[in-house]
Amino acid sequence: MYLQNKYTQWYYSIINRAQSRTLPGYKERHHIIPRSLGGNNTKSNLANLTAKEHYICHQLLTRMTTGKAKSKMHLALLKMCVVSSTHQENRIKLSGAKYQKIRIEAGRANSGVNSSTYGRKRTADEETRRLATWKKTKSINGLYVHTDESKSKISKANTGHSVSEETRKRWSKIRKGRPGQDNNSGKRYYNNGVKNYLGFECPAGYIPGKLQKQKTNYSNGTKWFNDGLKNYRATNCPPGCVPGILKIFSG
Repeated sequence: MYLQNKYTQWYYSIINRAQSRTLPGYKERHHIIPRSLGGNNTKSNLANLTAKEHYICHQLLTRMTTGKAKSKMHLALLKMCVVSSTHQENRIKLSGAKYQKIRIEAGRANSGVNSSTYGRKRTADEETRRLATWKKTKSINGLYVHTDESKSKISKANTGHSVSEETRKRWSKIRKGRPGQDNNSGKRYYNNGVKNYLGFECPAGYIPGKLQKQKTNYSNGTKWFNDGLKNYRATNCPPGCVPGILKIFSG
């Protein structure tokens, strides 16, 4: 089923180690042969892995398979990166660049003949639903958005609907650390003339604004300095100033 390459060897090295130990604390159940490739839930096909091991195994699976099996493994890896989970804080945190690479690879692996919908024709019911959806949208510069009538219906359906505080906290916990999640939302930069601070409130002795790295004007050799309130450009540091340019944010 799997290609005979170094990735398969690494994969089974992790699996064999996992099956010969008892893992304390947080762990994730992994299907050695994925269910989408014909695997089952028997004990011999299961292994308890750490979150890091689980992520690595799914990366290896994309390099151990070919054709439609490879397509399925790319989708499984992508789903692993974006799935909502009550244990999201224990999952691997991906950089934006890594997440983008996984998305691109999944798109390539699931295009053409490897796509699950390749050569498949819509049923009569599917075509009816598709046409009904098109009637609810309109094209604006090539982008399809809801019509005013559709927006009005959505607004009426949501009027009076409220989300409990418990649900909001649960959503917040699930989304923390997810790829693309802006964990600095609402924060601003402050500085004391020497160093920057990113937070919701201005600490004592700080003023709004981000202190930028020192810049040099190579045409005349001058540099930026600031006194915590204003910026100066000079050859030498003026009295009461420190190196660096102060970027002031309005509002």
